[in-house]
Amino acid sequence: MTVMRAALAEWTGQYPEVRQWLGSVTPGAAEGYARGLELFMGWIVQQQGLETATPVTLLDYQDKAQGRDKVRLANYLGEWSRDNSLKFRPETVRRYHNSVRTFFSYNGVPLPRRDFALPNGYKEAAPQLLKREDVVKILAAAKIRDRAIYGIAFMGGMGYNEFSQFNMNWENVAPQLRSGADYVKVPLRGRKKMRGKDEGYFTLIMGDGLELLREYLKVRGEPQLGEPIFMRTHSGGKVDDGEPDLAPRTYRKNFETLCRRIGLINEKNTGRGSKFTIWAHQLRDAMRTEWQKSGADPLVAEFLMGHVKQVDPNRYLDFMRIPEHVVKEYRKALPRLNAVSNPDPESVPASKVEDIQRQLEEAKKNSRSETAQIRAELDEVKSLLYDSLAKGDPNARSALELVSLGLGPKEAKAELDRLNKEVDEAVKKQMESEE
Repeated sequence: MTVMRAALAEWTGQYPEVRQWLGSVTPGAAEGYARGLELFMGWIVQQQGLETATPVTLLDYQDKAQGRDKVRLANYLGEWSRDNSLKFRPETVRRYHNSVRTFFSYNGVPLPRRDFALPNGYKEAAPQLLKREDVVKILAAAKIRDRAIYGIAFMGGMGYNEFSQFNMNWENVAPQLRSGADYVKVPLRGRKKMRGKDEGYFTLIMGDGLELLREYLKVRGEPQLGEPIFMRTHSGGKVDDGEPDLAPRTYRKNFETLCRRIGLINEKNTGRGSKFTIWAHQLRDAMRTEWQKSGADPLVAEFLMGHVKQVDPNRYLDFMRIPEHVVKEYRKALPRLNAVSNPDPESVPASKVEDIQRQLEEAKKNSRSETAQIRAELDEVKSLLYDSLAKGDPNARSALELVSLGLGPKEAKAELDRLNKEVDEAVKKQMESEE
């Protein structure tokens, strides 16, 4: 569940019109809508004549406006959006712009349509994809809390909303951890609703993700019921504002700090994090890419990420009802998802090389022992055959040839030539003695 930060919830709670508007959308959308309106109000009270404006007084103003006054707030919104284009990515600016418009529309006083233009010469940075080696470096640079947070988000294909649901669901996670199972099943609400598929959607935490969670809990201590698993402080302590859960901004900014620390984000980029070309949500994309490289069923990855449209409805229902298949496919992808214990999946781990070397040495010892025993038996058989040959046994020569052919091809030929020579000499000597 997405929990709105305390200060923002307190601000929106002052106005019934705002509460009703936010109550008409999902909790995740409500957080973004409220943030957009809060930013707009912070800007609007700096405009001349609007120093004491509130969301409610703006609704009343728009309701009573006539003539040119009807477009005044819409023009302000466009100006504010243009200013924000220097701080946020265009997608974020449009989202905030539209959230303010929906507030007025929901309350029956829609603003006239006004779009906004980006500044002259503005050029958005090209999208930069988060690669597996980047994830490895990020996790290595993080302290235990953030290493666990972003490691779990990566391995579970989770964005902030999904991670927040997991974070506030200790009562479901705790029994699975105590059972000693090698994975945790995390129930989630669907990101996009499709006829009853909202229930039963889940993701998994396994391998490094599970180990990171256990390590963090040793530092944090076991959460009480109702408490988030991951607190805002690294040691698990609460903060004075009574808001222990990770806020979206904290989740985003901490990730950007780690990216800056390892050089993924240029230090010259000093604006808001959403202008950067790498952000925490790309952990989901990195997870999907590694899953596809693993050879595991790609539809299972889409299911774990909540992408219901990419999965056939019947397959989606199968995944919900038969989670064993999902677990089985996850195990196939695990070597590529274990970014902590297996930083380079293309190379053979040193431990595996050592195991192979031990196995080879053992095989060589066994082989030498077996070979020595076989040669001893072979020599014994040869000795008996020579005796038979000396006594005139006509089958002795053929038997010696068969014995020799039991060796390797080169050795067999050499042995056969040697035996034939020895036998010929033995026969010659026997004939000479009889004469």
